[in-house]
Amino acid sequence: MNYFQLVIAITEFFDVVIIANALHVIPNPEKVLAEIDRVLVDGGLLICPTFIHRSAEKKENLWAKILKLVGIHFAHQWTADEFKNFIESNGWKITASQIVPGRIDLMYAECVRV
Repeated sequence: MNYFQLVIAITEFFDVVIIANALHVIPNPEKVLAEIDRVLVDGGLLICPTFIHRSAEKKENLWAKILKLVGIHFAHQWTADEFKNFIESNGWKITASQIVPGRIDLMYAECVRV
């Protein structure tokens, strides 16, 4: 068995998985959540702070535009409610969350698999 096969074979291995500031830049984040579920122990914790936008009408603020100019593209521009709906529609429950205001707001979220 090579290293790649070994990594694929690992299931229910981690008590906590942290994916910070990444889900919004990944084209298919539901696949990432499925992979996290595969490697997380039953009852394990997912911590997924993610940049969000304050309103659905104005999704791209000045800082998001500047980031785009330097090559950082948001594949998803969720509001807090949209991010919560995305997480929940993929089989997770947010057990704790907080909005951290900033030039681009951040939603800190702790989740467990439903």
